[in-house]
Amino acid sequence: MDDNYLCKETYYKLPLQDKTWSFEKNIFDDDVLIFPDYQIKQVSILRENGNPYLTLDFHAPVVGIWSPPKKNAPFICIEPWFGRCDSADKEYCLKEREFDNALLGGAEFATSYGIQISE
Repeated sequence: MDDNYLCKETYYKLPLQDKTWSFEKNIFDDDVLIFPDYQIKQVSILRENGNPYLTLDFHAPVVGIWSPPKKNAPFICIEPWFGRCDSADKEYCLKEREFDNALLGGAEFATSYGIQISE
């Protein structure tokens, strides 16, 4: 995100080992990591022994994973998103916004997600 809360289009390859991504404390110094296009449907936070502590299952077009930048906060946020802020390097009208979730008057949108916490 830039200072105007617009997405910076910077792409990174995340190294996976056995479908697991290990990250360093400073990974969120540039703000949120955004995974578009249904790339991720499940996220688990693992204990040091590799067993899941928390698992979040969802079906959202975008997932944001973040922690307050440069704060060394003791938490991370895993957020399934059904929309996203505008890109800093694109100009377009609202109806062309990526991952827009527009509803007609009187229409409803419903979704669900699952959270599993293991002992």
